[in-house]
Amino acid sequence: MARLGFLYLKGKGVDVDYARAVELARRSDRRGSGYGMSLLGQLYEQGAGVDRDLEKAKLQYERAIKYGSAHAMFRLGRMYFKGVGVSRDWDKAESLLKMSRSHENPYAQKLLDKIERKRNRMGY
Repeated sequence: MARLGFLYLKGKGVDVDYARAVELARRSDRRGSGYGMSLLGQLYEQGAGVDRDLEKAKLQYERAIKYGSAHAMFRLGRMYFKGVGVSRDWDKAESLLKMSRSHENPYAQKLLDKIERKRNRMGY
């Protein structure tokens, strides 16, 4: 159900429909789906179909991580990397991204590489 919500968010194979994405994410969230919780967090983070609320996004990601969501680990790690809605913290970002990578999220390694390059430029 949450995967279908993601398709509506991105318009992959269906027309973009934020309201439908929110509905499916909320339904999945209520059923205890870590991915549904994370998708709802992404919707809050982006303000897609709901008012943008970075605190709610962060809370949704934290809930989803307890259910093992690699998507949530990546999204929250990205927030810490960029300092969006949270104080920038590359150590927290790195920890979350490593967890996401261990769950085979291919995007996590790309962001970990960025952190390493930035640290190397800064002399860490």
